Amino acid sequence: MRRAHNDIAGYVSNIAAFVYAVLLAFLAVGVWEDYGKAQLTAQLEAAAASDVFRAAEGYPEAFRQRVREGIRAYIDIVLGEEWALQARDRMNDGGWRAIEALHRTMLDFEPRRPREQVVHTEALRHMNALIDQRRLRILMGAAGLQPVVWAVILVGSALTVSFAFFLGTANVRAHVTMTMMLGATIGLGLFLLIAMAYPFRGGAGIGPEAFERVHENIRRVDGE
Repeated sequence: MRRAHNDIAGYVSNIAAFVYAVLLAFLAVGVWEDYGKAQLTAQLEAAAASDVFRAAEGYPEAFRQRVREGIRAYIDIVLGEEWALQARDRMNDGGWRAIEALHRTMLDFEPRRPREQVVHTEALRHMNALIDQRRLRILMGAAGLQPVVWAVILVGSALTVSFAFFLGTANVRAHVTMTMMLGATIGLGLFLLIAMAYPFRGGAGIGPEAFERVHENIRRVDGE
């Protein structure tokens, strides 16, 4: 009975699949761009932390050590606690406390010479960039696709696979196999979309490599 309507069913299913593919591709491009922005934000945050550490070279010895100790503490918290928590969609206040304490310490510093004024202005600029990039990283980690978008994706997936049942074949086993392969293909696309929609979560999440490189650089500078 279904084979008699294959021409019409195939035409309608092709239109439905095309519309769904365009929708899924549009979402995938947006999610991929957001993933790249999140990765860049993490890299800029790590770079800003390194810049503050290096700018502290122009401070007097005692204050230089305080600033660098603050950056070390912040990097240790990000690598030791925060990144693993963010991968599980959780967050504590340890990183914020460390960075805010360091910011207050830098704001209390009063330059006494023109050279110190230049260094202090530059260090505060990097510090503000560090705070801004950290805030963006946390916001991007908590973001994702809205529930209504997931509803549209799941309903569209179900409808696209359902169209395959309106096509008739002489071999029922081949029909079921092709339908399963279609469902698996759509499932792989959804899996990739989910993995990219939450950039810091799961096995495909963004790793702390940028902060690890800054940590290694700090250890090298300390050794020198």
